[in-house]
Amino acid sequence: MGRRLKRVRRAQGPALEFIAPNPRQRQPPKVSANAPSPPPRGGRRGTRPGEGEDITGCFGLRWRTAARQRSPKHRLRMTSPPGGHVVPAWGRSRGWGHYSTSRPTRPLTGDRGSSEGRRPQKARLHPFLRVPAPRRRGGARRRRFRRERQLSNPANAATIPAHAPAAGRTDPGEIPMPHLLGLDVGTTNTKAVVYDLEGRVCAEASAATPLREEGPGLATRDPEAVYETATGVIRRAAAQVRPAEVLGLSISSMGESGAPLDARGQPVFPIIAWYDRRTLAYRQWWQSYFGDDRLFAICGLQPGHIFSLNKIMWLRDHEPAAYQRLKLWLSVSDYIAYRLCGVPAMSYPQACRTMAFDLRTLGWSAEVLAAAGVSPEVFPRPVPSGQALGTLRPEAAEACGLPRSTVVAAGGHDHICAAVAAAVTQPGPVLDSVGTTEAAMAVIEHPRTEPAVRALGLSCGAHAVPGRYYLIGGLLGIGPLVSWLVETLFELPAGAEGYMALTEAARESPPGARGLYMLPFLAGAGSPEQDPRATGALLGLRLHHTRGDIARAALEGVCYELRRLL
Repeated sequence: MGRRLKRVRRAQGPALEFIAPNPRQRQPPKVSANAPSPPPRGGRRGTRPGEGEDITGCFGLRWRTAARQRSPKHRLRMTSPPGGHVVPAWGRSRGWGHYSTSRPTRPLTGDRGSSEGRRPQKARLHPFLRVPAPRRRGGARRRRFRRERQLSNPANAATIPAHAPAAGRTDPGEIPMPHLLGLDVGTTNTKAVVYDLEGRVCAEASAATPLREEGPGLATRDPEAVYETATGVIRRAAAQVRPAEVLGLSISSMGESGAPLDARGQPVFPIIAWYDRRTLAYRQWWQSYFGDDRLFAICGLQPGHIFSLNKIMWLRDHEPAAYQRLKLWLSVSDYIAYRLCGVPAMSYPQACRTMAFDLRTLGWSAEVLAAAGVSPEVFPRPVPSGQALGTLRPEAAEACGLPRSTVVAAGGHDHICAAVAAAVTQPGPVLDSVGTTEAAMAVIEHPRTEPAVRALGLSCGAHAVPGRYYLIGGLLGIGPLVSWLVETLFELPAGAEGYMALTEAARESPPGARGLYMLPFLAGAGSPEQDPRATGALLGLRLHHTRGDIARAALEGVCYELRRLL
């Protein structure tokens, strides 16, 4: 007895299931083996050879062909589940999405037409089924000509990267491929990358992060310029794939910096760069008033000048007009997310860089904020990384070139998000994340805020993975140090060419750089000293030393400091 196929919906997606024929449905008449065949009807427009027989499809599934209809769309008939939607037709149509009404299954006997007919047709799988379907022959020429026309246009060909999917793909048999977009607002560059669900890079774009130098050690950023740069790189990256396929996005950024906003969400002061030195005096204030050990026990941080709470205190003391209007403080990544979806929140990893976050309760510390004289209402609701905040606002969707249904999720601190990408989510491995700062991070299961850990110059915080924490130490100004070497020694712009020249020159110098050693503290000393006033130095410099020796001494100095940190 024949079988029918039924498409059923499961939590993991569509599936195939064999079911027995409905007993109430009309069954084929029983015909004796010696009975003569019924006379043919319809001449040559009869059943195809093999009709009524099982046809072997992909992965051993057995399908049956239905009687050929006048419509060329009819290839394979499957019944819909009770209350389900109508199954789209599949065949030589202009594309999937053409629907036909459901009909009762015909008998499996060849009671219609002659046995002579067209050649057997292969069964076609439904395009939504998660089973690889054989590529159709029909339409291949049409797709090839479309592709050639697109590539013949230089404006189109220049925008198709080698690793991106083919532009303008409209294969009816192709299942839409979901993508996710990640945005990183770094100290130097803002980068957007589009991934598929397997983690493969499908598109990317970048631009320089806006920065305004105001003097030695002083720098700010215009919040509106930072937002426009972020939406610009998102639009450029999404344009390389189908924007409608980007289901969600999340944002990481440098820590400590933040956007001070008023009650309407408008900035009251520029974003102070995380390394800005105008808050140096507050480091001594915390050490003398609150105590290093007590602050570390609550927040897991050394009393450094770079953290967000010190910047808020500086606004109170030096910009009282802006401070009176301040109603909300958001980190850079959370500010971009707020502009995109309209929901104010701060991820746990970014909250850990404010020096106002209690690691034990995962909430804002009333004790620390009372000592600083700052209201807890200034900070938004803390949320774990990856939590969905909302969908794009209409103006944000237009600026990004994405549909309004795109989900915005909480991101986090750039080094911590990098640990997730590098699979450093369990105790054991150590992440070496190099950017403006070179950070070494290890995962722990519980907060470590005892004085012995603080004495090592490390910080403790909440990981982007729920239920995990981390210990991190950093070397300050490593990225700018390498750029300074390239621009000063080789008079080349910082980039691939300059980095290659620096590497080749350092390779010509023997290990030890002929007795030359460099203290790489051009931006201050990080862990374990935590001294922003430290300076760099070249030790042992003689007349016979070359720029290759200086390059090697600088790179070796960074490696020695990293080894000491580990």
